[in-house]
Amino acid sequence: MEKQRYRILFLALVLVGFSRIPGTNAQEALRVPLSQQTVERGYTVSFHDAALRLAIPVGVLSVPTEIEVFGPLNDVFSPPQGFRFVSDQFQYHIHQDVPSLLPKAVRLSLVVSGEGLWKRSIAFFNTKTGMWQRIPSRAESGRVSAWIRFPYVRVAVLEEEGTLASLQLRSQAVAVYDRGRGTIVGQLKSDSVLPIASLSKLMTAMVFVESDPDWSAVLTYKKTDERIGARLRVIPGEQLRTRDAFAAMLIGSANNATMAIVRASGLGKKAFVERMNEKAAALGLLHTSFEEPTGLSARNVSTAAEYARLAEEAFAIPEITEMSQKLTYTFTTVNTKRSHTIRTTNDLLKQDIGVLAGKTGYTDEAKYCLAIKTETLDQRGFVIVVLGNETSSGRFREAARLTALASRSL
Repeated sequence: MEKQRYRILFLALVLVGFSRIPGTNAQEALRVPLSQQTVERGYTVSFHDAALRLAIPVGVLSVPTEIEVFGPLNDVFSPPQGFRFVSDQFQYHIHQDVPSLLPKAVRLSLVVSGEGLWKRSIAFFNTKTGMWQRIPSRAESGRVSAWIRFPYVRVAVLEEEGTLASLQLRSQAVAVYDRGRGTIVGQLKSDSVLPIASLSKLMTAMVFVESDPDWSAVLTYKKTDERIGARLRVIPGEQLRTRDAFAAMLIGSANNATMAIVRASGLGKKAFVERMNEKAAALGLLHTSFEEPTGLSARNVSTAAEYARLAEEAFAIPEITEMSQKLTYTFTTVNTKRSHTIRTTNDLLKQDIGVLAGKTGYTDEAKYCLAIKTETLDQRGFVIVVLGNETSSGRFREAARLTALASRSL
């Protein structure tokens, strides 16, 4: 495979022809003479505040030579259709007596701008075809690197010019939050203020956990806890543990269990909701507000971008993550000894796609909503938020596509 790749690169090199790339009109130029001693131990060129690094391992060169680097180049060549530049353009020249591929590859690394969800690759400019050609590359922290055997070439980093809109998403808003970087790396109308339905329950859970509850305390269900929508099938007078009601709220999204949890906090509904809004303000969520704890009110609103940050905070709390990742939860009421099994409303937990936790939501006004915490095979974490999808399956399908995209594109 490696030999085949370099045969392809050699053909590209023949096309490039080692003809001098026109227009070395650069902001800076660097000429580095390499002695025999330096050549034998290897050398790394760092240029333009390390925007370009060219590492020459031992064995690449055998005789004294010099390296020239130019850039950032002012005569910028246009990117191919469907791509954009995310780095400056540079040109380097490792001098040889006879033009040929280098005996071994050197490692080229370029600084890239901004955060991206789409694939980035180093590319070289082929003067014979007048086109940029991408080479196998690796994205690192703020840089993209590749191994290359060309001794003389113009290089830059290209990024696929994709947007989440190009995925033809049908949700009203989505956000992909990179947990490691602490920023949104993909979005569609992520600043739109929308009702969030039962996604509200993650904030309810955070406020409740902060009240330092006794998880084994016995909670008597009351008629005043009753609410429409998803519910835990208990009757007034039945007793359950606080932990069981908390599980019913997060796993089964039970509205009546949510009201029982609010009552168990000792704050009262009004004071509890005030705490929810204070928490949102403390997190800097300017467009997030709550009218009640369950999410039944269309006035419980947020944006996809803000809710991603809220979910990141919530899923960092062990008690919340524990319940938000369970497929089922079984408990027995204290006094009536009736067994209850709660099943998750989050279908993505049943799929092997790296979902660690999640919360669903639905009302007629909010449509189908979802927030999930994911981790890629190389342990990179994301929070993905989908708001306002027309169907339950649609929210899961789009969140799964965004998860796959994040896994392969970053």
